[in-house]
Amino acid sequence: MSNAAQETPKNVADEATKPADLSSGRTLLIGTAGPDGAMSALVRLSGGKIVKLATGDRLDGGKVQNIETGRLTLLRRGHSETLTVPSS
Repeated sequence: MSNAAQETPKNVADEATKPADLSSGRTLLIGTAGPDGAMSALVRLSGGKIVKLATGDRLDGGKVQNIETGRLTLLRRGHSETLTVPSS
């Protein structure tokens, strides 16, 4: 096995470093990670605090129903709401 450093492909570096509007005072999905069926999400709350969530956790008076790549589905007051990772 080689110990040589591998260069990050340009398309990966561009995607990972593109700016997103995280300045708003609302709840934002920052990102998702993990294997299918056991994903977690990083969410920035309106006050600026960042929390890690899993399916079944509570958020803003609702319950996290599903997490998939770039998307979190929340059930609040009988309605389904979807948060997506902001794009530039």
